[in-house]
Amino acid sequence: MADSAKSDRRWWDEPFRSLVDGRRVIVAAATVQTGLAAARDLEQFGATVMVYALSGGPAPDDVFVFTVDEPMGDEPRALEAHWLRHIEHPSEAARLAFDQFDSEGAAIVFRMLGAEPTHLAGRRVVARRPPEWVALEDKTNIDAFWDRHGVRRKPCAVVPLDDAPSVTATVDEGFGTVWVADARDGLNGGAEMTRWVRNADDVAAVEDALRPVCDTVRVMPFIEGVPCSVHGIVTPDGVAVLRPVEMIVLRQGTRFRYLGASTYWDPDDTIREEMRTTARRVGEALASDVDFRGAFTLDGVVNRAGFWPTELNPRIGGGLQALTNVQNAPPILAFELLVAGTDIGLTAAELEAEMLPIADANRSARLQLFDRPTTHRTGAAVWSGAEWSWSQDDQVAHADVTSVDVGVIAPIRVGAIELGASAATLAAAFARFCDRELGTSVGDLIPAPDTL
Repeated sequence: MADSAKSDRRWWDEPFRSLVDGRRVIVAAATVQTGLAAARDLEQFGATVMVYALSGGPAPDDVFVFTVDEPMGDEPRALEAHWLRHIEHPSEAARLAFDQFDSEGAAIVFRMLGAEPTHLAGRRVVARRPPEWVALEDKTNIDAFWDRHGVRRKPCAVVPLDDAPSVTATVDEGFGTVWVADARDGLNGGAEMTRWVRNADDVAAVEDALRPVCDTVRVMPFIEGVPCSVHGIVTPDGVAVLRPVEMIVLRQGTRFRYLGASTYWDPDDTIREEMRTTARRVGEALASDVDFRGAFTLDGVVNRAGFWPTELNPRIGGGLQALTNVQNAPPILAFELLVAGTDIGLTAAELEAEMLPIADANRSARLQLFDRPTTHRTGAAVWSGAEWSWSQDDQVAHADVTSVDVGVIAPIRVGAIELGASAATLAAAFARFCDRELGTSVGDLIPAPDTL
């Protein structure tokens, strides 16, 4: 293969054209902004695109946009459940919009969230995840998979919620325990149904929070360190593994708040290779066990003792958004081509050799706050090193802030974060900025201490 870092060849062009050129495509996304980004990518390859979104935002005249206009919960879990209903049972107004865009009913659908319906109003969803893949995202199922394939982990216990207090003493390593809900009422992500039980005083509040959504919980020791993830991409011939990504997860009492991802952070070389080796093993196991294809993310915590996996998401994770939001990287939907069964024209080794240098040379971060703002505003913001403020005319901006119905999104510009550094302190200050300027109600968040 030619040295792709020095060439203009884009491996994803032809595979995308083979799937979407001359076709109508519906992109189903949580926000108009996310859907439009995917639409612009797909238009390059000859597709005519409609965006079907939960939340509104500025929509250009040259893209067909339909936005669901119904109240929804503030939490990611409620958002996902609400969106799934609108995929499985779109409103009459939505169906009319689909028919207006695609009178023959022949469009294909890309869905930007993770549920598994095969069709949207009779139109085929491509890159659908089968149930055996989805089952591994249940946090109470994953330990057996890791043990079967020799993945090092912390000791955990999966028990009925009422029995969780009785096993904490055997699991606690001195910093409390973490309880995470099963998937009885749907998958949970973004640390939403995960709680930190620091001591006996926290038990009742955590039980009250989890009881409405689960029967069983996974109890594991709280691990002091940097929350992080590593993506792998399974192709028909192997596994391409990318670089580590910081998952910006902050603390608020017994809660954890997910605020996005950053590739500026670097663990030391030994831990980096440990993470990548573990991800390769997991990708090979996914392929052998459930015939997996496409991107997956292995999440965990890094401290001086190494990398400790905490969950597996057999799908595109938040870190891949940061990894692909850089110059010369493929659009994030390119990895769904593998799930759709499209030949991408590269082996796993070639894909890794293509992407890893790009990801290491070009860093990216994106803050994402799931809390409903009362003020909708789009603008540039400046980071002083201690606080965020709106950018004035003579200031160099560090982020582009957009508030929408379901939260606030802020891609971070180059220069805001030092190479190798954590983005957690910057993110905690961003939550304060959103509370002050956009009317969110997050409250104070605490970054993890530097344990490395």
